[in-house]
Amino acid sequence: MSEKQVTVNSRIHALADVQKDVEQALLEIVRLARAEQGCITFDLHRAVDDPTQFWISECWASQDALLQHLSKPYLKAWLERSTSLVAEPIEITQWKLIGSSR
Repeated sequence: MSEKQVTVNSRIHALADVQKDVEQALLEIVRLARAEQGCITFDLHRAVDDPTQFWISECWASQDALLQHLSKPYLKAWLERSTSLVAEPIEITQWKLIGSSR
């Protein structure tokens, strides 16, 4: 277990009329992020009872790897575009791993 490992969770509430567009954009982000150096996991979930609610759980090998990810043009473009696609601001929280079952 690495003390440097960083986890980021994001909750995205899409506007109902564009939820499929949001899903496609997020799936593309997953594809691109998984190819980045330092990406351990990058998973996209949708709420079972509300198709407008998405959850991203991503794990990075280090803070530096996360910062490299955050500087990618595709991610910056999504964050700018997302303001017109979401019902509320995207909730992003960063976590430090302190225990694991692995």
